[in-house]
Amino acid sequence: MKAFDTDTLEQFMQQVGNLVARKKTPNHLSERESDLLMAINNSIPAELQQRFEALSAKSQSGRLFPDEHAEMIHLIDVLEQKHAERLEKLLDLAQLRAPATSTACLTPDQPKICSPFPNFAPCFLS
Repeated sequence: MKAFDTDTLEQFMQQVGNLVARKKTPNHLSERESDLLMAINNSIPAELQQRFEALSAKSQSGRLFPDEHAEMIHLIDVLEQKHAERLEKLLDLAQLRAPATSTACLTPDQPKICSPFPNFAPCFLS
C-alpha cells in the first residue's frame, strides 16, 4: 500500500466506501435510491479540500499571490458546483421517497414551505 500515490489510494478508498455502503444498504432501497445515497455521501477529494484550505489561510493572512487568487476562485467554483450537485441529489432523493409530499404544497399562486412529515408539521406559508 505504501507504494501507491495519494490519488490511487483515494480512489481505492472511495470504491471500498461505495462497496460498504451497498452492502449496508437495506434491500428495500431501489437502485436509484442507492445510487443517490452514494452520490450524496461522496466527499470532496481530500487534495482539493486541502489546497482550498491552504489558499484560504494564505488569503486571510494577506500573503496570497495573484495566480493563487485565481486558483482559489477556480476552486471555489468547483466546490460550489459539487455542493449544488449534492443538493440536487438530495432533492431527487426526497422526491423519490415522498412524491406526494414533495409537490402537495406547491401552488403557483401561493408558494409554501412544506414539511416532509405532514402528520407532524403542517405546510407553512412562505
